Amino acid sequence: MIHQVLLLILATGSFWVLTEGQDSYSQLTELEKKGVDLALQNLYSHPSTQHHFLFFKTLDMVHTEGGFGESFVYHNFFAKATTCAKEIENPDPKKCRFRNDRPLVDCVVCYMGLSDNIARETKPYVSCVRRPALTKEVKTNRQQQCEDDSKQT
Repeated sequence: MIHQVLLLILATGSFWVLTEGQDSYSQLTELEKKGVDLALQNLYSHPSTQHHFLFFKTLDMVHTEGGFGESFVYHNFFAKATTCAKEIENPDPKKCRFRNDRPLVDCVVCYMGLSDNIARETKPYVSCVRRPALTKEVKTNRQQQCEDDSKQT
């Protein structure tokens, strides 16, 4: 009986964590979702990436509005590996459960936006690092790169 209760609690908790990540993603603006998608595509381009990743949660975000529909977005978020292989396009979040045996990936993306799109004239900055490899130097370099990019606007 106790094993069944523990199993039920674990199953409910896993579903809640999966739902939490997807709910957070659905609350992003269209422009912010495009930045997250760009960072995840960058993550998939690495040969060492074997699993599909999903947005997990925002750590920090600065969305600065400019004139004429322009804005600058800085978004630091966690991505988390799922049970699905990276080759699966548009995986069903109900089937691709978050894995708890892999480190979180800390991503930063900063870019110029024009309405709901990433501006084509500028090159977005993307940096995704698995948590064990995230150093103070990496954080400093990210911040400097995004500050430099924001000044070019």
